[in-house]
Amino acid sequence: MEKEEEYLRQFDRVKIDILYKLIDHTPFTGWSNETLKFCLDEAGILDSLEELFSNGIDDLTDLYISIADKKLEYDVKELDLNSKSIRERIKILLNLRLDFFESEKQVIKQIIGSDLITGPRLRSINRIGKSVDLIWRLAGDKSLDYNFYTKRIILSGVYVSTILFWLDVDSRDDVSHFIDRRISNVMQIEKIKKNINSMLKIKKFNFPLNSFFKNKI
Repeated sequence: MEKEEEYLRQFDRVKIDILYKLIDHTPFTGWSNETLKFCLDEAGILDSLEELFSNGIDDLTDLYISIADKKLEYDVKELDLNSKSIRERIKILLNLRLDFFESEKQVIKQIIGSDLITGPRLRSINRIGKSVDLIWRLAGDKSLDYNFYTKRIILSGVYVSTILFWLDVDSRDDVSHFIDRRISNVMQIEKIKKNINSMLKIKKFNFPLNSFFKNKI
């Protein structure tokens, strides 16, 4: 992350500075409450922990992903996605997300590890849901029916599996091929789903998951 980028201006400067310290220390001491306290102490504001980050390290994870989402919005302004197919738009957006993560791969590993071991499951799902909703909206999705939810649930699988694959390989070409395969699989699922829906004349299907996909920027 670049400190003076325009997309950072809406975020609290003190919190951003602590986040940078945390990112620097994470490869050595982990993405943890202990590292967060060390960073606050280093900045001379340890007594502000409860005021700044009442939920501890989880607030820093929220902040980091919110910044990643804002950066994605910022980057898309420079692109012409209208001339691309939906699958091309999704691939471009996934790659932009990985571009943001690229220099902080170890941090992403630590964040995922922290979420799996100690993180609130609902909050982790919510973070994924917001990012996936943003990707769909930036790709031009305007669905309001049950497709709104099914698209986001399916893309959540692609999003998470892509990040996990990217963490295990060094070649972005390999990642690109992986994304192509995953999107192709999804397209096949969508085709089958449409055929089934057509046969059964399903007109309405509601998921109680709308709160996960309300993106709050």
